[in-house]
Amino acid sequence: MKLDLKKIDDFYSRDLGQYASPHIVSLLKNIMPPIDKNATYVCSAGISPFADFIDGTKRTILQSSHGMVKPDNAKSGFFVAIDPTKWPYRAEDVDHIILIHDLEFMNDPDVYLREAWRVLKGEGQLTIIFPNRAGRWTRRDNNPFGWGYPYTPAQMQKLLGKAHFTVDDSSGALYFPPYKPKTKMASMAFKMLEKIGQYCLLNPGIICFTASKHIYAPTKGLKVMDVAAEKAKQALFPKPAVTSKNHKEKTA
Repeated sequence: MKLDLKKIDDFYSRDLGQYASPHIVSLLKNIMPPIDKNATYVCSAGISPFADFIDGTKRTILQSSHGMVKPDNAKSGFFVAIDPTKWPYRAEDVDHIILIHDLEFMNDPDVYLREAWRVLKGEGQLTIIFPNRAGRWTRRDNNPFGWGYPYTPAQMQKLLGKAHFTVDDSSGALYFPPYKPKTKMASMAFKMLEKIGQYCLLNPGIICFTASKHIYAPTKGLKVMDVAAEKAKQALFPKPAVTSKNHKEKTA
């Protein structure tokens, strides 16, 4: 399924999107390290409705892997349309990657995450927000989290592990149902659900993982980088020279 970024803009301009947006921003701020003004951030274009919290960084790039045009309300950084299998950045050129409204629409999430691994610096970090398969928001199509392919936490951890990432931290948000409360009592109930959700084993609508890359990733299974990675491995770790039988006889 392809994602229409305009539909995301429309969602966050309506009541439910405006109600959910502060909770998503709060989730990002709570789980991510403080914004580094000297760092390079690459964010999926789906973050544009609430990207103000990363304004002022050295370089912020909004990227669309769905061939869509720049969202009307994108206020931060450059905008590029990319090939999901070949990100247009040098290896180890990015400090932090933030993905939202993105991975759940990928035809090949393994290759997509391998590219994220390639462009991240050794001390870089990946932050990903994805729809929780067991949450209420994936059961309704009135929001973007109900449009793509949802994941369980175990599935996402396995997917990140295959791409040679280690999950460092996780958290959830949107414990309330996918509609805006219409009464004061409902609003109080929603706020209570959001506060106690993590402690009462409720299923959040979305889950956020932060992950760091394995510096030395095995080359097996890599598609685009197989040959280059293997050559680099041979150059850095050459095999010991093998002494021929004739040479042994002569030196004897």
